[in-house]
Amino acid sequence: MRRMKILGKKMKLGWNMCNDDDYIKINRCYKCSKFNHRAQECKGELTCPICAENHSLQECKASKEQYKCINCTNFNKYIHKSPINAKHSSLDNSCSCYQNMLRRFNETMVTGHGLTRSYRRRLKIIPNSTCSCVLNEEQTIKHIILSCTQLENERKILRSAIVRAGDTWPPLSN
Repeated sequence: MRRMKILGKKMKLGWNMCNDDDYIKINRCYKCSKFNHRAQECKGELTCPICAENHSLQECKASKEQYKCINCTNFNKYIHKSPINAKHSSLDNSCSCYQNMLRRFNETMVTGHGLTRSYRRRLKIIPNSTCSCVLNEEQTIKHIILSCTQLENERKILRSAIVRAGDTWPPLSN
């Protein structure tokens, strides 16, 4: 089994030192063109990654002027303060939403939040799953969503979006 250790911008894989961005992969659905799931798990509608219309990539006849990113379009639909450019394909690596996913993935690797921390614990890279925030609590979904001090800014954004949608914060427990 190869051992892996994160070293800033480099990653040690066996005897090789590699740039970490060579191995970062964001799951992208080839059915709905959104992130964090694959086509086999998708419950969304078929969306062309080039023009955001309801057809497959192979059927697309859009010119470059008709390119439209479904992810940036959805972002602009819900975040009205600062709209971002959506006139590109969702496959474009310079897409603002894709770049944000990469940034969040890197932050996850640094802070250890989410599945990455439990995965690193399973590989015995880290000794426990205690959160690295000042609260020093067990890192659970409840901790991440309601109390982790490292995610306070994200929690404020989530809270305002939930309240704008007419729901309550914090979420009511079952």
